[in-house]
Amino acid sequence: MEFCCHRLKEFMEERERESERKRGERETERERERREREREREREREREIERESDRRGERARVDFGALYLLSALYSLICSPEREREKKKPCVTTEIMDLCDN
Repeated sequence: MEFCCHRLKEFMEERERESERKRGERETERERERREREREREREREREIERESDRRGERARVDFGALYLLSALYSLICSPEREREKKKPCVTTEIMDLCDN
């Protein structure tokens, strides 16, 4: 009888250890899943930052292109030769004078 009780006690302890081990594995698995979700969120944030950076770069290129076109138009309209031909200030200069006043 004593032998049976001892074996039963060992069996119950083994089951308890096995249960603890499985619980630890489940917790470890949950922790791994949580870390993976965190990594995925971080990757998504980085992709969003890249997309925003690309949009800003595109706007900067568009702004630079517009500035270049305005500069070319200014050169065409307000060139010194054109000023001498018309004997009057160019339209842009008149507008700038109005803004200054």
